[in-house]
Amino acid sequence: MKIKKLSLFITTSIILFIFGSSFYFGYKYAVFNTDFHHYSIILEPFLDIENGFKLNKDIFIQYGNGQVYLFQILSNFFDINLFTIGVVTQFLFSLKFIIFFFILRFFLDNLFSIIGTVIYYLLYTFTQTVSGDIYASFFLHLFVLLYLLHNCNQILRYSPKSRSIFNHDFFNWILPY
Repeated sequence: MKIKKLSLFITTSIILFIFGSSFYFGYKYAVFNTDFHHYSIILEPFLDIENGFKLNKDIFIQYGNGQVYLFQILSNFFDINLFTIGVVTQFLFSLKFIIFFFILRFFLDNLFSIIGTVIYYLLYTFTQTVSGDIYASFFLHLFVLLYLLHNCNQILRYSPKSRSIFNHDFFNWILPY
């Protein structure tokens, strides 16, 4: 029992360190090195829609309409400016590491899931520009995780290896021990 608690503590610590350090580096980058070009590509269409322009008629958005809709929703909670665009982008990017860990955890054991997440973190620690790829990648990871959660029983039914590892218990694979 102590080994399981220790494994849970170590796994949680590593994943939270990855999330926290990625968000911290991205936050500092958003504070001290705001990229006016890329951030303004998102901010300008958002402000144009707030001023009454029509999407896809009066406004061309290089990164897609989804970001503008996301920031319209977020504008109900806080002001949208160049800084908040960088912070929101980095938060979603950092959250992607946690989602990636749970996706790997669905197919691999705890150790290999951590190793895969650490490798993913070392390849791309934080965002330096705001891009539609970051938002698309986050929602793609989220969709895959939700799909796996929704179809957990069907996937486990057809995979004998998964049946023996997870024993058809939903909470066995989501908990990291």
